[in-house]
Amino acid sequence: STPRPLFPPTTLLVGDSIIRNVRVFNIIMRCFPSATIPALLDKLPGLLCSIPASVKRVIIHVGSNDVTRRESVITQQHVNISLTF
Repeated sequence: STPRPLFPPTTLLVGDSIIRNVRVFNIIMRCFPSATIPALLDKLPGLLCSIPASVKRVIIHVGSNDVTRRESVITQQHVNISLTF
């Protein structure tokens, strides 16, 4: 069995494959390769329901897959929506 951490996690880090190899103390990582802003926004409510109460902050790294599509106006709209979530 996996040993329990000494301290409960305080942060949720959600993002695309760029965060895959990030290792930080007290962070729960959720990596979704090829994720776009709308895709992560769809997943976020379910993730927030499943995290421990010790998590007090959420960091979302998203947008690199949106930028490669060269649709800057649409990407800007998606970023604005994500900031109001």
